[in-house]
Amino acid sequence: MGRRASSRSAVRLRRTRISTESSRVWAEGPDTGSRRDLTREDDAAFWTWAAVEVLHATGIRIEELTELSHHSLVQCRLPSSGELIPLLHIGPS
Repeated sequence: MGRRASSRSAVRLRRTRISTESSRVWAEGPDTGSRRDLTREDDAAFWTWAAVEVLHATGIRIEELTELSHHSLVQCRLPSSGELIPLLHIGPS
C-alpha cells in the first residue's frame, strides 16, 4: 500500500519566545518571519470540525446550527427501562 499524497504542502515553523507569560503559542516562519497565533488557529480548526460533524450527523441547516445552545439538549426518559436519552431539539425557523 502506498502513501497518500497530502493536498497541503508542509510548512516549517519556529516557536516564538514571548517575554511575557502567555497561554498562547506563537510561531514564525523562518523564511518569511511572519508570526502566527497557533492557539487561535487550533481553536478555529476545532470549532470548524465540530460544526461540520454536527451538520453531517444531524442533517440540520447552517442557520439552525447557529441557533443551537445548551438549551437545545433535552432529556427524555424511556418509559420501559427508565434510561435517560439526550435529544437535540431544533426550533422551527
